[in-house]
Amino acid sequence: MGLKIKMRLAPEIIVSPEIEISKGIKVSHTCDARACCPGNVMEAKRGFHYVKIGEILEIIASDSDEDVKYYLPMWVDKMGHELIGIQDFKGYFKIWIRKMK
Repeated sequence: MGLKIKMRLAPEIIVSPEIEISKGIKVSHTCDARACCPGNVMEAKRGFHYVKIGEILEIIASDSDEDVKYYLPMWVDKMGHELIGIQDFKGYFKIWIRKMK
């Protein structure tokens, strides 16, 4: 099985479903943003209230919101946190962010 990377805004972060990166990530809090409005960035902001510096927030987002793969990494960078990865699953994807401050 070869490594297949989806080329997006940050190709080193966007990972295909063939690679299981969720194993080994110790998540401190999970936010399910599949039915959220106004969106995943607001859910990430709310989720950071539940994690300490250095801990990992997991966001579950609907695959119908493909734009989150572009704007959420920019928001994470702007806020000074670390985007660990984004992984596609059937019908949804997961985003892992380490709180840095």
